[in-house]
Amino acid sequence: MEVRTFKCPAIDYTRHTLDGAACLLNSNKYFPSRVSIKESSVAKLGSVCRRIYRIFSHAYFHHRQIFDEYENETFLCHRFTKFVVKYNLMSKDNLIVPILEEEVQNSVSGESEA
Repeated sequence: MEVRTFKCPAIDYTRHTLDGAACLLNSNKYFPSRVSIKESSVAKLGSVCRRIYRIFSHAYFHHRQIFDEYENETFLCHRFTKFVVKYNLMSKDNLIVPILEEEVQNSVSGESEA
């Protein structure tokens, strides 16, 4: 089967990605329980996380001032990065938005950031 890629504006990619993630995460087929996740559904999480992370990296590299302003208030990319590292949902090689490596290591080992 041939995989086809399409070019689209970043805003459309963002909207499609977030809409798709919301639909998947609210799907009773893949996530019937809010308490536990079937192993077969974990792979789908990795794919969704990679797509969401692309949105963060685009914002970081192409809209840095806006990214920094929002990130300084919410730490959303920072928290998302720690989440994907903690649950091994993405390869560290794909994490290109710089965050403090020590903090990522702390989140993996379960240490708290006081």
